[in-house]
Amino acid sequence: MNLWYWTGYYLATILARLFFSFRVVHRERQILRGPVILAMNHQSYLDPPLAGISSGREVYFLARKTLLDGPVLGRLLRKLN
Repeated sequence: MNLWYWTGYYLATILARLFFSFRVVHRERQILRGPVILAMNHQSYLDPPLAGISSGREVYFLARKTLLDGPVLGRLLRKLN
């Protein structure tokens, strides 16, 4: 269990519910156990965190290398999976 990830998860969930109106459709189709791949064509920087909190499980993200090169953002993103 990654403490940084779950802290960010709950913080993002609270902020998303305060500032955005989003919903998950077809939640009954969600795979609850085992590995899955969430493939998104996202339009903004908010889409990956919203998809992560909507899944309800720990998510490992793929990102382009340049996002991980920065000293602050890179370190934060690595801690948040």
